[in-house]
Amino acid sequence: HRLDRNTTGAMVVAKTEGAHWHLYEQFARRSPDKRYLALVHGEVAQDAGLIDLPLGRHPYDPIKFAVVEGGKASQTYFKVREVYEGFTLVELKLLTGRTHQIRVHLAHLRHPIVGDVVYGGRQLKTGDVVRQHILAGKSMPLSQMLIARQALHSATLSIHHPTHETRLNSTAPAPFDLANTIWLLRQHRLVRLVDPIKVDATVNLDAVILAQQD
Repeated sequence: HRLDRNTTGAMVVAKTEGAHWHLYEQFARRSPDKRYLALVHGEVAQDAGLIDLPLGRHPYDPIKFAVVEGGKASQTYFKVREVYEGFTLVELKLLTGRTHQIRVHLAHLRHPIVGDVVYGGRQLKTGDVVRQHILAGKSMPLSQMLIARQALHSATLSIHHPTHETRLNSTAPAPFDLANTIWLLRQHRLVRLVDPIKVDATVNLDAVILAQQD
């Protein structure tokens, strides 16, 4: 189990060798349920869907991955949670676990993750979210950085306990940079909210997006 560098959120760590192998087998069977939140560029038109595109090494850049013919089968479910002017908050579930899978799949759909400069995303500053006339007279400069890394967060993780087999469900609150950016988007650029029941979404946004700002 791993997260890409600068991706935040829930992870599981084994404390004993027996627990390690039990967890290893779970992840090999893909029985854990992992849900991610990503803030992406653009307004995603379809509320839910399956991205089923094979992934492999980028043909020209050895540190990147890409959608390639003959690549490994890769599937990602996406579910739109909130739409803003120019951005979308998406919940994602991996059916496979390829390196950079979420990042590459979303970039291929022309909705790269905010801050993911490797795959076409842009870092966000206050002026990218809050309009200049609203900032007039306030202490938030247009150039203040909001998020400088990929806006991808492992929001929930559900596994079987390696000893007594009960289901363990964990929720990781988003760090301030992501939560605050979403809060500002809700205040200044909200277009619509998507009914989580309609798209079978499971992440409780109130438990993940905690930041507020005066």
